[in-house]
Amino acid sequence: MMESRMLTGMYGCPLRDIENISAAVILLWTAWMLLWKDKAKIRRWNGIGAMAAIGGILYVTVLNRVPGSCDQVFLMPLSSLTPARYSESVFREMVLNVCLFLPLGILLPFAMPDSVEQKGKTAVIAGAMLSVLVEGLQCIFDMGCCETDDVLMNTLGMLLGGCSYVFFRFVRELFTAVRPSRKHARLEENAS
Repeated sequence: MMESRMLTGMYGCPLRDIENISAAVILLWTAWMLLWKDKAKIRRWNGIGAMAAIGGILYVTVLNRVPGSCDQVFLMPLSSLTPARYSESVFREMVLNVCLFLPLGILLPFAMPDSVEQKGKTAVIAGAMLSVLVEGLQCIFDMGCCETDDVLMNTLGMLLGGCSYVFFRFVRELFTAVRPSRKHARLEENAS
């Protein structure tokens, strides 16, 4: 019941507010990750958050649905773009599909161990696979319309969330390159 009020609230919220809130979340999360120094805690808390995001995605898209609610399958990629130009509700649905995967896109790269190369790319691929799983379950159990565009919009949400990690890496490298380490500064002082 709580999630349906939340979704109703988001559905009724102006799109500009949704966009601004999404951008603010990305920037604030990135800033928090820059200030937090303990990598193990960062990984642990982002892992917990990512698991909660996955649970929320599955609950909203599959577990909260009534079987037989929709038995349509739309496989033509980007087929929603034309209707979205003329219908605000179709456009809003596309934006909300992006926003659904945005938190997971933010959290997942930070939760991955250091041994994972290209964390942002890996997170986007994992999000796309989760989206395909969701759409497949919706198709098999008739729990919503199965749409290729949903997969694309969810993956876009992962990509935008993953930009948080890319921005984090850029800022961290910028500050470490500009500000020499304390050890390096002491070595320079001793050499003088």
